[in-house]
Amino acid sequence: MQEGRGPVADRSTRRAPAPWGRSAVALDDDRPSHPPDGLTWHGYLIQLLHIASEIEHALMVQYLYAAYSLNDERRNLSPAERDKIAQWRKLILSVAKEEMGHLLTVQNVLCLLGGQMELVRENYPFDSAFYPFPFRLERLSLGSLACYVYAEMGEMLPHDLAFVDRVCKLVQSHLSGREKGRSRKLKDLRGSNAHQVAKLYQKISDILEDPERIPDKLLVYDSVPCQASADEWSRGYGIEPLPSPSNAEPKSGRRRSRDLRRSSEMLAKRIATGAVHAHIMIETAATRQQALDALKRIAVQGEGRGFEPDSHFMRFRSIMLDFLKRRDRNPHWRPPTYAVAEDPLIPWPDVDDRAPGNRITHPLSEKWGKMFNLRYRMLLTYLSHSFQLARDGTEARLRGGVIHRVFAEMYNIKAIAGILVRLPLTDDERDKTRAGPPFQMPYTLAISMDPMDRWRLHLDLLTGALNLNAEINHCLNEFDGRTSWNLQFLRAMLELDRKSADWIEKVIAGMARAEAPPP
Repeated sequence: MQEGRGPVADRSTRRAPAPWGRSAVALDDDRPSHPPDGLTWHGYLIQLLHIASEIEHALMVQYLYAAYSLNDERRNLSPAERDKIAQWRKLILSVAKEEMGHLLTVQNVLCLLGGQMELVRENYPFDSAFYPFPFRLERLSLGSLACYVYAEMGEMLPHDLAFVDRVCKLVQSHLSGREKGRSRKLKDLRGSNAHQVAKLYQKISDILEDPERIPDKLLVYDSVPCQASADEWSRGYGIEPLPSPSNAEPKSGRRRSRDLRRSSEMLAKRIATGAVHAHIMIETAATRQQALDALKRIAVQGEGRGFEPDSHFMRFRSIMLDFLKRRDRNPHWRPPTYAVAEDPLIPWPDVDDRAPGNRITHPLSEKWGKMFNLRYRMLLTYLSHSFQLARDGTEARLRGGVIHRVFAEMYNIKAIAGILVRLPLTDDERDKTRAGPPFQMPYTLAISMDPMDRWRLHLDLLTGALNLNAEINHCLNEFDGRTSWNLQFLRAMLELDRKSADWIEKVIAGMARAEAPPP
């Protein structure tokens, strides 16, 4: 087994430069005559795609944390309430899965433009020209849900002003409460300083579609074999092609109001019958037009132009309407969640880490938190590596094996998150705060340009996971039988990690034989 160097084999992940302020090229400029100082149009487009990638990554993680925080185990809940909580969780998870598809599609467009893969997750400030609200891992609440609705909201809805006003006020109140000192910047979320995610994609499309700004010679057409494709990532997720983006003229307010009502009714029927599933959109980009269509489909699946019932906006709007009805009946109502900490974190060893957040200090919770962060890094590393391997020729089997392990790590982090939302944050028995999954980015996501070293990195991470597995197993022996499921999960993960390590050792041995000089 031998890994070659494909057209994007030197794309190690690295941090994108800080976003340009509004003094550069503002989002509301129709056609600026030049890119920001120091950048070409191609360089500026790469930067915008990196920022789009980071925003998709950040939103996905925040949605996952919110979904995991929902608690349907409370004793005082009726069966109908438990079903409703499960319904909310399913809707949010379906959006998070689709954000993963958006992330991969953006990587494909980056490949076409010859840009480096970008999985870094930045915490852009609210007043940047791009990020809709400050990044924070927090339990689901009316305020955090309003932030999600606002991020996915496209053009404002003049016929639905009551709903828009409530969302804007909730976002303002939520962010003002958690970011004291920023409240003066949140006076009117409908003003020119507020930007939904779709506006960034519109700006990217405006630059990409202009051949004078982005000449054909800058497009890397032979990058397609290394791009993510729907057929590889369709395992159990029902990936379906979306219709071509509509270029129809804007509808009148009355027609849009009718469309919104019909879409709401259609979505309600699908939710009631359990027919709402994630439709992950992953599209390769072999041409400029394919890249433009893919970016437009991302915007449509998010904001739902024409009020597609399955859009992210419509799904979040559906949950928000449920929340508002309950709040109107009971002003003290709160969504039932675990008391998970905001921004839980594990300090990096030998690093003076002053990052804001809540440190996980309970001995067992800390070990599970470390395991979660390690599996998260493994997932992102496998994902990065998959873009270095072509899906044809000698690399095809290796690529399939790497993608298989991406899925395995998705299941692992979901299971560990379910454990962490139930474990204590600290060893103080008076503190009822739960730990929650930390989702911390590793100190680096860079992978070597040397193929052999990439596989050695996977082996190093697996060795760390095996060692940590033994530590958790030892710690669990101090607890009673209520942790039996955790022990079973640990054993299953241990067996799979051993098989993965064995496979990677064989890959490395095969590469070493291929590189050895002839006798």
